[in-house]
Amino acid sequence: METPVTGKEKVNITSIEPQGQYAVRLVFDDGHDTGIYSWETLYQLGDKQEQNWQGYLRRLEQLGISRDTPPGVGTEGGSRRIRLLYFTYLVKKLRKESEELALPPGVGDVQSLIEWLRKNHPDQAHLFRDGSIQVTVNKQFSEPFTRLDDGDEVALIPTSPIAPVADSG
Repeated sequence: METPVTGKEKVNITSIEPQGQYAVRLVFDDGHDTGIYSWETLYQLGDKQEQNWQGYLRRLEQLGISRDTPPGVGTEGGSRRIRLLYFTYLVKKLRKESEELALPPGVGDVQSLIEWLRKNHPDQAHLFRDGSIQVTVNKQFSEPFTRLDDGDEVALIPTSPIAPVADSG
């Protein structure tokens, strides 16, 4: 790849689905499931694992990025954009159904996005309280550790029809 993938150290395979007798489709816990890998490709990746790994590390060094850099950060353009969708009372409270956001460097997963929203909108932080919303990434329910990539669609779906009330004091 021109720009190597980063920030995926904690991503795991959740299922392996046969594709006829020639390949498998890998489903990952970050919502990505579009790769189909032939048995020949998997064999070559395993056979040349050390060589591929060293090439990956060299390319990261050439680009001046580290393995734990959130995807898209420090690469050409350096900017990752997501589309954020709001539902039910969030639409009324935030006065918008959606928005395009440029993610700052420290925001690489769902948990850090929610923390960032709370911090940058303190008067609305209660709307993003733990347990008050479910989050989907690319139409798949997510976990706090689900990585965010450039172009992702993230939906914030309240778990109750009643908006949380801000803490007094």
